[in-house]
Amino acid sequence: MNELTIQGNGKTSEASLRRKINIDFIANLPLEGLLFEKKERMLQLYETSVGEKLYLQYPGKESKRDKNPRERDFRPKIILTNKEVKDLSFGDVWDFFFNLLKKNSIQDKDFLKALDYLIVLFYKSAYLIDFKEYSKSQFLTSEVVEGKITETKMVNYYSPVLLYDIEMHRKMVNYVQQKFGNVYGMSIEAFVLYNDILGWNEDYKYYTTWVEKGKKWAGGIGKPNNLLTHINILGYIRNEFNIGEILNGFSRTRGVSAPTNKKLTELFEKYINPEIKKL
Repeated sequence: MNELTIQGNGKTSEASLRRKINIDFIANLPLEGLLFEKKERMLQLYETSVGEKLYLQYPGKESKRDKNPRERDFRPKIILTNKEVKDLSFGDVWDFFFNLLKKNSIQDKDFLKALDYLIVLFYKSAYLIDFKEYSKSQFLTSEVVEGKITETKMVNYYSPVLLYDIEMHRKMVNYVQQKFGNVYGMSIEAFVLYNDILGWNEDYKYYTTWVEKGKKWAGGIGKPNNLLTHINILGYIRNEFNIGEILNGFSRTRGVSAPTNKKLTELFEKYINPEIKKL
């Protein structure tokens, strides 16, 4: 595993080319017979070390909107021992981050280390760093008819896809789990993967918006902006970023507030534990 470096957002950058692989995977998902809330499909992408199953479920609510519907709008779904965990919004995620301040002190070195691990995990997710590529993927796939899971079978999907190599990051995940415990009933492993799928949908959403306008995808907006917003808030909790700048970012950029590359470089070079960046 190489030392973490700041990634580019341009359409020809290596990170954007990786993201485009996953956008194309969504673009090639079969739609025949599917309709939001009537008949949907779930693809199991992950099973965590404690048995949580994470799915990509589609089509979502934006497939039904009157103007510019996104036919393959999707969302993450997590099931633990036959019980669904609540769907999280980005607001729910940020609430969890701010609540960490009520239970921990920035004087606690273990707390800072756990924050650093989360920051690195989200950064890797934003740019699909250390993800595994599957050129021919077989997923356990279920039909969901009016909210109830029915037929389940293995299905081959031939479009390449990149998925989080969670075993490569097991040390980080386990450390954060030990320090913070579960989040809204899900493990830290599931929480990281859930956010990865949330961000993936943002990438597809912004990609289709560009295509609808007859433009080529620029690569800069989408998953990175959302997951870097997580990092911005964690940087504030870590006492390195300014809350006023973060709030100003939200007011300017429609619900996200990503730090600049200069800010990220400073965070990684001056504050993040050097040993963590190499994991």
